[in-house]
Amino acid sequence: MSHESHSPKPDLASDSLNSLDVQAYEQRQNLLSLVDLTKERLKPASLKQEAVNKVLDLGLDTIDKAKAGMKRNPGKAALGILAIGAIIARKPLIRLCRQGYASLRNNDAPARLTDESNAGAQDTDISSTSKGD
Repeated sequence: MSHESHSPKPDLASDSLNSLDVQAYEQRQNLLSLVDLTKERLKPASLKQEAVNKVLDLGLDTIDKAKAGMKRNPGKAALGILAIGAIIARKPLIRLCRQGYASLRNNDAPARLTDESNAGAQDTDISSTSKGD
């Protein structure tokens, strides 16, 4: 009879050991998957992609904030866009202003320019006829 009373204890012990083995195996697999995930995240391509995603998210958030600001203050937004456009196109705008100023200066005395250009044309006509003589 003593044999029969001792038999349940080994079953409980083996069940406990089996349960512990299963838990250890599951934890080991979980740890290995975390190691694999960490290796994947630390690859240069993954780090680069993560940085690109963060920059894109930041850019999209900024655009959303700008849209909301434009809706709240359309006048200020228009002035801001105009200022940015002027800064970007400053060289062509400066050139255009200089050309406009020069043409205005030249248009102040159109008779003088016309007389000078006619006199220059007459001088070349006289010089070409005198050479032929």
